[in-house]
Amino acid sequence: MKSAFSIATVCVFFAVLLTGFGLFLGGHLIRIGDIKMEPTLLRGDVVWAQKIFAPENYVPARGSLVSFYRKGRIHVRRVIGRPGDRLRIEQGTIDLNGQQATLRPEKDAWFDLRPLLSQSTITQIYSERVGADEHPVALMAESFIQSPLDHWPTTGGYFTVPDDHVFVLSDSRNLADDSRVFGALPIKAIRSQIRILAFSHDPEQVARIRVSRLLELF
Repeated sequence: MKSAFSIATVCVFFAVLLTGFGLFLGGHLIRIGDIKMEPTLLRGDVVWAQKIFAPENYVPARGSLVSFYRKGRIHVRRVIGRPGDRLRIEQGTIDLNGQQATLRPEKDAWFDLRPLLSQSTITQIYSERVGADEHPVALMAESFIQSPLDHWPTTGGYFTVPDDHVFVLSDSRNLADDSRVFGALPIKAIRSQIRILAFSHDPEQVARIRVSRLLELF
């Protein structure tokens, strides 16, 4: 017990130290308060993000996690499409520039959204590969009412990402609040790029620190 406490204390100390150094370098902290980026970012996570000071010279890599303001709140989403990319989504699967993304289910990796939604549903975690980037995504079980945005664009065909824009998606795909709803995101609207998971605690048990997640890099 004492050993576990000591490890947690050391991890928190280094997380605070690194965060302070990061803030000195011009970054900022973002607290994750929803489930739209699960399983990558959980409620109760605090991430350190590097501010973008020259957006005219910045094009985020595919798979990057970026922050931006929308409707008075800061959001974090994953970059899937870059300027000039052609993409569509068929039955929840991304088709990028004519190449279909692959989904590989993670063994015994699922969670129940009952505490967060009006009904219970099992969500399976997959490893998704889009181009050269691979990242986790959460997809709800077939028994749940599927999102109409599992087929996008709704008019059919491909969507071409405009110059100076990116196409962003939530990692929890059925909870759509991303480019399928508000369109391509102007790069100049990106506030920062997420770099480090600085701190994490379970919001249902405030004193419980998720030690294994501390200092994870993105």
